[in-house]
Amino acid sequence: MIEEMTQQTSAMIEKLNHIHGEIVPLDLRESAKQHAENFEFYNSLPGGRIQKGAEAYEHLFLKSATLSELYRAGFEMPFMTKFSKEELTFAKELGEGFQNWHDAWHLFKLSEQYGEHYKVTKAVFAKEWNRYLQLLKKWGVITDYKAFSKDWKKKAFVAAKMYWILKRNPNDIVRFEWEKGKSDFDALISGHWFSAFAYSIIVDHLRRLGSDYETYTLVRYIAPREVKDSSGDLDVVARAGGKILMIECKSGSLKRFEDRDDFAEVINKAEALREVFVQADSEIIDYTFWLVYNPYLNDPNEVARELQDTGIVAVKPEDIRGAVRRCFDLTRSNLPV
Repeated sequence: MIEEMTQQTSAMIEKLNHIHGEIVPLDLRESAKQHAENFEFYNSLPGGRIQKGAEAYEHLFLKSATLSELYRAGFEMPFMTKFSKEELTFAKELGEGFQNWHDAWHLFKLSEQYGEHYKVTKAVFAKEWNRYLQLLKKWGVITDYKAFSKDWKKKAFVAAKMYWILKRNPNDIVRFEWEKGKSDFDALISGHWFSAFAYSIIVDHLRRLGSDYETYTLVRYIAPREVKDSSGDLDVVARAGGKILMIECKSGSLKRFEDRDDFAEVINKAEALREVFVQADSEIIDYTFWLVYNPYLNDPNEVARELQDTGIVAVKPEDIRGAVRRCFDLTRSNLPV
């Protein structure tokens, strides 16, 4: 029996080698790249909105297995927004140093929302503010900035050199003023940088894994209303092999008070997507939801409790790369065949 099985196996291998060499390649490591071509086209597009009806939009839907399957499941996707290479580079630099200036980023954002181009803080935070404002000046978000120390005798702030501000007593009051520059990155700074940062890491790591993948950002969707009345943005959607990852990015505080419930919003969004996939008998059966959140404005233990038993994976910015590997490691195209 073993001898007979060996002969049959040898015959099968001989036939497969003939098919591979003479008819069609069977080497999955080279041929299974159905998503890569479409992602290359998407990656070649300039940054900005890709609107339904536009040539680029129609090309993406014609070629993309991911977007086409979402459409067949019943979703309408009127547009998506692609980050430019410059935006991705800025978001990557902002994210890589986030632990060094997370407070400054948050307070700068709030100041700009109120139209105030200054912030009063303590000297203990001066180093963080100096680093962050240097980054913003480098990218043209601000054109310049100045530091001031509190003169209690004059009851006013007086201009001071930065090296002197950095040596002040940690509890001394200081003030930073800046001149606003170009507004190209305003949407990024107000929160979208989380999505751009997550996207850049996912793309980089899937490339390193040798995966056949495609990924998109800020895809606006409307679920079929007879199934679920839900709409919003897929901040990042990535596909490698048959697995799809959908990410909600929240850079601010996740709150629950009065009629606002951020956790319920995230959970309902994930549930709505799941329900549509099930009701439409979609080919999308292997999907994962992430919440990328700000651990400096939200207690990780509380986030974990809120998402317990929801199937949503809570991910901190610094943990994105490891989470990508755990999520997609088995989809690599260079696995042994």
